[in-house]
Amino acid sequence: MTKKDFRIVFLGTPAFAVETLRLLVESQYNIVGVVTMPDKPAGRGHKLQESDVKKYAKSQNLPVLQPVNLKESEFLEDLKALKA
Repeated sequence: MTKKDFRIVFLGTPAFAVETLRLLVESQYNIVGVVTMPDKPAGRGHKLQESDVKKYAKSQNLPVLQPVNLKESEFLEDLKALKA
């Protein structure tokens, strides 16, 4: 089995998780999706802030899922569609 045979969905939100995701991408694993917390308001203007994981995933053109609840039927269907 090669790295490309794996279909990986990465789950993470905190900044330190970016390093793990980056290593997987650079090692050419087949990352088929990234699950991270929804954007949250921050700062004085309460503007929505993306997690560092989401920012990195977008920079690598990886699909990002941001469920409010991991038990949401829509999220579970999207997850199944990734065939990981």
